Amino acid sequence: MNADEDVDRTLSELEALVEEERVALRALDARRLGELGELKLSAVAALRAASAGLTAERGRRLRSLRERLLRNQLLLVHARDCARALRGGGPREAGRIGRAPVRLSVRG
Repeated sequence: MNADEDVDRTLSELEALVEEERVALRALDARRLGELGELKLSAVAALRAASAGLTAERGRRLRSLRERLLRNQLLLVHARDCARALRGGGPREAGRIGRAPVRLSVRG
C-alpha cells in the first residue's frame, strides 16, 4: 500500500470510529467510549505521521469529520450534565464529581 492509500484507509477508519462513537454516546456505553477514544488517538497519530499530501477531497473529509466530532462532543457534554443531575450535582460542580473535566480540542 502506498502513502496515499494509507491516508485514505486511515481517514475511512476514523470516519467509522466517529460514527460508532455517536452510537456509544447515545447508548451511554462508557466502556466502549474509552476504547474508541484510544482508537481515534491512534488514527490521528497515523494521519499526522503520513507523508501523503492534503488533497481537496481529503480536506473535505477532514472538515466533515470535524463537524461530526463537534456534534459528538455536544452529546458527550449533555450526557455528562445529565449524569451530574442524576447524582444530585449541577453543571457548575464539575470539580466535585469524579475526575476534573478534560478539555477537548478539535483543532489539533
